Amino acid sequence: MDELETTFFFGLNWHFGGGKSYMSGTAGVGVSKRMGFVQPGANLAVNFYNGGIGARSDSNMMHFDTVLTGKITTGAGHGNPMTVYPLHVDSGSGLEDRYQYSATMGTNLILNNSGRNQHVGFVQLRAGDFSFQTYNDFGAFKKIGISDGHDRWWTGGGNFTFGAKNSDYQVIVASDVFTADTDSESERDRLNAEKSLEEFTQTNQGSWLERTRNRALNYTPTFASEIDTDFLKASRDNIPWSAEQHSFDLNMGRTSGIVRTPNGTARVNGLGASHMISQDVIHRTINFHLIPSKRPDYWEVQVGPNFSKGF
Repeated sequence: MDELETTFFFGLNWHFGGGKSYMSGTAGVGVSKRMGFVQPGANLAVNFYNGGIGARSDSNMMHFDTVLTGKITTGAGHGNPMTVYPLHVDSGSGLEDRYQYSATMGTNLILNNSGRNQHVGFVQLRAGDFSFQTYNDFGAFKKIGISDGHDRWWTGGGNFTFGAKNSDYQVIVASDVFTADTDSESERDRLNAEKSLEEFTQTNQGSWLERTRNRALNYTPTFASEIDTDFLKASRDNIPWSAEQHSFDLNMGRTSGIVRTPNGTARVNGLGASHMISQDVIHRTINFHLIPSKRPDYWEVQVGPNFSKGF
Protein backbone atom coordinates (compact mmCIF):
# COMPACT_ATOMS: atom_id res chain seq x y z
CA MET A 1 0.00 0.00 0.00
CA ASP A 2 1.23 3.52 -0.81
CA GLU A 3 2.24 5.34 2.36
CA LEU A 4 3.21 8.87 3.29
CA GLU A 5 5.96 8.68 5.92
CA THR A 6 7.02 11.64 8.08
CA THR A 7 9.86 11.39 10.60
CA PHE A 8 11.16 14.12 12.93
CA PHE A 9 14.66 13.78 14.38
CA PHE A 10 16.95 15.44 16.90
CA GLY A 11 20.49 14.72 18.07
CA LEU A 12 22.99 16.39 20.42
CA ASN A 13 26.57 15.16 20.82
CA TRP A 14 29.68 15.94 22.83
CA HIS A 15 33.16 15.13 21.55
CA PHE A 16 36.10 14.31 23.86
CA GLY A 17 39.60 13.10 23.07
CA GLY A 18 42.95 14.12 21.66
CA GLY A 19 41.68 17.38 20.20
CA LYS A 20 39.70 20.13 21.90
CA SER A 21 36.28 19.25 23.30
CA TYR A 22 33.30 20.55 21.36
CA MET A 23 29.65 19.88 20.61
CA SER A 24 27.55 19.08 17.55
CA GLY A 25 23.94 18.36 16.79
CA THR A 26 21.18 18.06 14.23
CA ALA A 27 17.42 18.52 13.99
CA GLY A 28 14.87 18.31 11.21
CA VAL A 29 12.27 16.29 9.38
CA GLY A 30 12.07 13.86 6.47
CA VAL A 31 9.04 13.06 4.30
CA SER A 32 8.70 10.30 1.71
CA LYS A 33 5.95 8.43 -0.10
CA ARG A 34 6.23 4.86 -1.31
CA MET A 35 4.50 4.20 -4.63
CA GLY A 36 5.15 0.60 -5.54
CA PHE A 37 8.77 0.21 -6.58
CA VAL A 38 9.47 3.99 -6.39
CA GLN A 39 9.80 6.15 -3.27
CA PRO A 40 10.54 9.89 -3.66
CA GLY A 41 11.39 11.90 -0.58
CA ALA A 42 12.61 15.19 0.86
CA ASN A 43 14.58 15.98 4.00
CA LEU A 44 15.42 19.11 5.97
CA ALA A 45 18.30 18.98 8.46
CA VAL A 46 19.89 21.80 10.44
CA ASN A 47 23.33 20.73 11.64
CA PHE A 48 25.57 22.65 14.04
CA TYR A 49 29.13 22.17 15.31
CA ASN A 50 31.94 24.27 16.82
CA GLY A 51 34.88 21.92 16.39
CA GLY A 52 36.18 18.85 14.59
CA ILE A 53 35.69 18.37 10.88
CA GLY A 54 34.39 21.52 9.18
CA ALA A 55 35.93 23.86 11.79
CA ARG A 56 39.31 25.56 12.05
CA SER A 57 41.68 24.40 14.78
CA ASP A 58 42.03 27.93 16.23
CA SER A 59 38.33 28.84 16.31
CA ASN A 60 35.33 28.00 18.48
CA MET A 61 32.85 29.53 16.05
CA MET A 62 29.50 27.74 15.85
CA HIS A 63 28.75 26.61 12.30
CA PHE A 64 25.24 25.97 11.00
CA ASP A 65 24.57 23.90 7.89
CA THR A 66 20.99 23.84 6.62
CA VAL A 67 20.75 20.81 4.33
CA LEU A 68 17.82 20.58 1.90
CA THR A 69 17.58 17.15 0.26
CA GLY A 70 15.58 15.64 -2.55
CA LYS A 71 15.91 11.95 -3.42
CA ILE A 72 14.31 9.08 -5.27
CA THR A 73 14.59 5.41 -4.35
CA THR A 74 13.76 2.48 -6.58
CA GLY A 75 13.57 -0.99 -5.11
CA ALA A 76 11.98 -4.40 -4.82
CA GLY A 77 10.84 -6.68 -2.02
CA HIS A 78 10.11 -5.86 1.61
CA GLY A 79 12.96 -5.32 4.05
CA ASN A 80 13.69 -3.96 7.50
CA PRO A 81 13.92 -0.17 7.91
CA MET A 82 17.29 1.36 7.07
CA THR A 83 18.25 5.03 7.12
CA VAL A 84 18.88 6.82 3.84
CA TYR A 85 21.90 9.09 4.46
CA PRO A 86 21.92 12.21 2.24
CA LEU A 87 25.28 13.49 3.54
CA HIS A 88 27.61 12.52 6.41
CA VAL A 89 26.26 10.36 9.24
CA ASP A 90 25.97 13.36 11.61
CA SER A 91 23.63 15.13 9.20
CA GLY A 92 20.22 14.02 10.42
CA SER A 93 17.88 12.03 8.21
CA GLY A 94 14.18 11.26 8.49
CA LEU A 95 14.28 9.15 5.32
CA GLU A 96 13.85 5.38 5.53
CA ASP A 97 14.26 2.56 3.01
CA ARG A 98 12.06 -0.52 3.53
CA TYR A 99 12.87 -2.34 0.30
CA GLN A 100 14.87 -5.56 0.30
CA TYR A 101 17.01 -4.36 -2.59
CA SER A 102 17.20 -0.73 -3.67
CA ALA A 103 19.13 2.13 -5.22
CA THR A 104 18.78 5.75 -4.14
CA MET A 105 20.00 8.91 -5.85
CA GLY A 106 19.61 12.41 -4.49
CA THR A 107 20.96 15.91 -4.18
CA ASN A 108 21.69 18.27 -1.27
CA LEU A 109 21.60 22.05 -1.22
CA ILE A 110 23.71 23.16 1.75
CA LEU A 111 23.35 26.70 3.16
CA ASN A 112 25.99 27.72 5.70
CA ASN A 113 26.25 30.74 8.00
CA SER A 114 29.83 31.40 6.81
CA GLY A 115 28.90 31.45 3.13
CA ARG A 116 29.96 27.87 2.48
CA ASN A 117 26.93 27.22 0.30
CA GLN A 118 27.26 24.19 -1.96
CA HIS A 119 25.47 21.53 -4.00
CA VAL A 120 26.37 17.89 -3.26
CA GLY A 121 24.99 14.67 -4.77
CA PHE A 122 24.71 11.22 -3.22
CA VAL A 123 23.99 7.59 -4.06
CA GLN A 124 23.00 4.75 -1.71
CA LEU A 125 22.73 1.05 -2.57
CA ARG A 126 21.06 -1.60 -0.44
CA ALA A 127 20.94 -5.40 -0.33
CA GLY A 128 19.16 -6.97 2.62
CA ASP A 129 20.38 -5.38 5.85
CA PHE A 130 23.53 -3.97 4.22
CA SER A 131 23.90 -0.58 2.56
CA PHE A 132 26.64 1.52 0.99
CA GLN A 133 26.32 5.29 0.61
CA THR A 134 28.61 7.87 -0.98
CA TYR A 135 28.25 11.62 -1.39
CA ASN A 136 30.42 13.93 -3.50
CA ASP A 137 30.48 17.24 -5.33
CA PHE A 138 32.70 15.96 -8.15
CA GLY A 139 32.38 16.34 -11.91
CA ALA A 140 30.42 13.15 -12.67
CA PHE A 141 27.60 14.24 -10.36
CA LYS A 142 27.80 17.75 -11.84
CA LYS A 143 27.21 16.34 -15.33
CA ILE A 144 23.84 14.96 -14.25
CA GLY A 145 22.92 18.10 -12.32
CA ILE A 146 23.12 16.90 -8.70
CA SER A 147 26.33 18.71 -7.60
CA ASP A 148 28.25 21.92 -8.30
CA GLY A 149 31.58 20.23 -9.12
CA HIS A 150 33.71 22.69 -7.13
CA ASP A 151 35.51 20.09 -4.95
CA ARG A 152 35.33 21.98 -1.66
CA TRP A 153 33.92 22.01 1.90
CA TRP A 154 31.78 18.85 2.39
CA THR A 155 33.50 17.48 -0.68
CA GLY A 156 33.05 13.74 -0.30
CA GLY A 157 32.60 10.71 1.89
CA GLY A 158 30.34 7.78 2.58
CA ASN A 159 29.55 4.85 4.83
CA PHE A 160 29.03 1.11 5.01
CA THR A 161 26.11 0.06 7.23
CA PHE A 162 25.70 -3.49 8.51
CA GLY A 163 22.32 -4.12 10.15
CA ALA A 164 18.90 -2.47 9.98
CA LYS A 165 17.51 0.16 12.34
CA ASN A 166 15.52 -2.49 14.21
CA SER A 167 18.36 -5.03 14.38
CA ASP A 168 19.82 -5.88 17.79
CA TYR A 169 23.24 -4.92 16.47
CA GLN A 170 24.23 -2.38 13.85
CA VAL A 171 27.74 -1.38 12.73
CA ILE A 172 28.54 1.71 10.64
CA VAL A 173 31.96 2.55 9.21
CA ALA A 174 32.11 6.04 7.71
CA SER A 175 34.65 8.35 6.07
CA ASP A 176 34.31 12.09 5.43
CA VAL A 177 36.59 14.74 3.92
CA PHE A 178 36.28 18.50 4.36
CA THR A 179 38.49 21.00 2.53
CA ALA A 180 38.78 24.69 1.87
CA ASP A 181 37.69 26.08 -1.48
CA THR A 182 40.36 25.43 -4.13
CA ASP A 183 41.06 26.26 -7.76
CA SER A 184 39.50 23.02 -8.94
CA GLU A 185 39.50 24.07 -12.61
CA SER A 186 43.10 25.30 -12.87
CA GLU A 187 44.59 24.79 -16.33
CA ARG A 188 48.08 25.04 -14.84
CA ASP A 189 47.32 22.26 -12.36
CA ARG A 190 45.95 20.09 -15.17
CA LEU A 191 49.09 20.50 -17.29
CA ASN A 192 51.38 19.89 -14.30
CA ALA A 193 49.40 16.75 -13.40
CA GLU A 194 49.71 15.41 -16.95
CA LYS A 195 53.47 15.97 -16.84
CA SER A 196 53.72 14.30 -13.41
CA LEU A 197 51.79 11.25 -14.62
CA GLU A 198 53.99 10.87 -17.69
CA GLU A 199 57.14 10.97 -15.55
CA PHE A 200 55.67 8.62 -12.93
CA THR A 201 54.53 6.08 -15.54
CA GLN A 202 58.06 5.82 -16.92
CA THR A 203 59.46 4.77 -13.53
CA ASN A 204 56.49 2.80 -12.14
CA GLN A 205 57.71 -0.79 -12.52
CA GLY A 206 56.58 -4.21 -11.31
CA SER A 207 53.45 -6.30 -11.63
CA TRP A 208 50.05 -4.83 -12.40
CA LEU A 209 49.16 -5.02 -8.70
CA GLU A 210 52.38 -3.25 -7.67
CA ARG A 211 51.91 -0.52 -10.28
CA THR A 212 48.29 -0.01 -9.23
CA ARG A 213 49.24 0.21 -5.56
CA ASN A 214 52.00 2.71 -6.31
CA ARG A 215 49.60 4.84 -8.35
CA ALA A 216 47.01 4.84 -5.55
CA LEU A 217 49.36 5.44 -2.62
CA ASN A 218 52.65 6.95 -3.80
CA TYR A 219 51.89 9.11 -6.83
CA THR A 220 51.54 12.90 -6.50
CA PRO A 221 49.87 14.60 -9.50
CA THR A 222 50.35 18.12 -8.07
CA PHE A 223 49.31 20.01 -4.95
CA ALA A 224 46.50 22.53 -4.67
CA SER A 225 47.45 25.98 -3.41
CA GLU A 226 45.49 28.20 -1.07
CA ILE A 227 43.48 30.55 -3.26
CA ASP A 228 44.01 34.32 -3.19
CA THR A 229 42.05 37.48 -3.91
CA ASP A 230 42.99 37.41 -7.61
CA PHE A 231 41.35 34.00 -8.02
CA LEU A 232 38.31 35.08 -6.02
CA LYS A 233 37.93 38.12 -8.25
CA ALA A 234 38.22 36.09 -11.45
CA SER A 235 36.33 32.92 -10.51
CA ARG A 236 34.20 33.52 -7.40
CA ASP A 237 32.33 36.77 -8.16
CA ASN A 238 34.93 38.83 -6.26
CA ILE A 239 33.86 37.60 -2.83
CA PRO A 240 36.26 38.55 0.00
CA TRP A 241 38.82 36.05 1.28
CA SER A 242 37.53 34.34 4.43
CA ALA A 243 39.35 31.95 6.75
CA GLU A 244 36.10 30.01 7.27
CA GLN A 245 35.90 29.36 3.52
CA HIS A 246 39.47 29.47 2.21
CA SER A 247 42.01 28.64 4.95
CA PHE A 248 43.86 25.36 4.39
CA ASP A 249 43.58 24.79 8.14
CA LEU A 250 40.12 23.44 7.26
CA ASN A 251 41.60 20.53 5.28
CA MET A 252 41.08 17.27 7.17
CA GLY A 253 39.35 13.92 7.12
CA ARG A 254 37.34 11.86 9.60
CA THR A 255 36.95 8.11 9.97
CA SER A 256 34.09 6.94 12.21
CA GLY A 257 33.18 3.63 13.77
CA ILE A 258 29.69 3.30 15.26
CA VAL A 259 28.29 0.24 17.06
CA ARG A 260 24.67 0.11 18.22
CA THR A 261 23.61 -2.64 20.64
CA PRO A 262 20.65 -3.30 22.98
CA ASN A 263 22.78 -1.72 25.73
CA GLY A 264 23.54 1.52 23.91
CA THR A 265 25.68 3.11 21.22
CA ALA A 266 29.47 3.49 21.12
CA ARG A 267 31.26 5.76 18.65
CA VAL A 268 34.91 6.59 18.00
CA ASN A 269 36.20 9.08 15.41
CA GLY A 270 39.68 9.44 13.98
CA LEU A 271 40.44 12.90 12.60
CA GLY A 272 43.35 14.61 10.87
CA ALA A 273 45.43 14.69 7.71
CA SER A 274 45.85 10.93 7.29
CA HIS A 275 42.07 10.47 7.30
CA MET A 276 41.92 12.26 3.93
CA ILE A 277 43.30 9.10 2.31
CA SER A 278 40.03 8.31 0.49
CA GLN A 279 40.20 11.65 -1.34
CA ASP A 280 43.93 11.24 -2.00
CA VAL A 281 43.40 7.84 -3.64
CA ILE A 282 40.57 9.17 -5.82
CA HIS A 283 42.57 12.23 -6.88
CA ARG A 284 45.59 10.11 -7.75
CA THR A 285 43.37 7.79 -9.78
CA ILE A 286 41.80 10.61 -11.81
CA ASN A 287 45.11 12.57 -11.94
CA PHE A 288 43.84 15.58 -10.02
CA HIS A 289 45.63 17.80 -7.53
CA LEU A 290 46.04 16.61 -3.93
CA ILE A 291 44.79 18.94 -1.21
CA PRO A 292 47.43 19.18 1.55
CA SER A 293 46.66 19.19 5.26
CA LYS A 294 48.72 19.98 8.35
CA ARG A 295 46.05 18.97 10.84
CA PRO A 296 47.46 16.47 13.37
CA ASP A 297 45.86 13.04 13.72
CA TYR A 298 43.92 12.25 16.86
CA TRP A 299 41.04 10.13 18.16
CA GLU A 300 37.90 11.20 19.96
CA VAL A 301 34.85 9.67 21.62
CA GLN A 302 31.44 10.98 20.59
CA VAL A 303 28.50 10.62 22.98
CA GLY A 304 24.96 11.99 23.17
CA PRO A 305 21.27 11.25 22.69
CA ASN A 306 19.65 10.89 19.28
CA PHE A 307 15.88 10.64 18.85
CA SER A 308 13.50 10.13 15.94
CA LYS A 309 9.72 9.85 15.75
CA GLY A 310 7.80 8.72 12.70
CA PHE A 311 4.16 9.26 11.73
